[in-house]
Amino acid sequence: MPDVDAAAAIALAEQIRQVIAAISSNRSGHQFVITASFGVSSRTPVDLSLEPLINRADKALHQAKLSGRNRVCMTPEVVADVPDVEEVLSN
Repeated sequence: MPDVDAAAAIALAEQIRQVIAAISSNRSGHQFVITASFGVSSRTPVDLSLEPLINRADKALHQAKLSGRNRVCMTPEVVADVPDVEEVLSN
């Protein structure tokens, strides 16, 4: 997402995660839960292409899945840019 700071990217990923988790499966006649995991990264000054950014986001997504799924995980660059990640996730 161009021109979006790390806090806004985290907040958007969390909002989307919550909306997906709230989807009801009742109309299908079956009961199941839908979840989503997100990996959030940000561009760094040394990135010469999108490849390093995508690789970092992919690693964060993998960490989200290893941590129990249905969550948003950030790369260290994002965590450094957002002093209170927990506050952003809870809003």
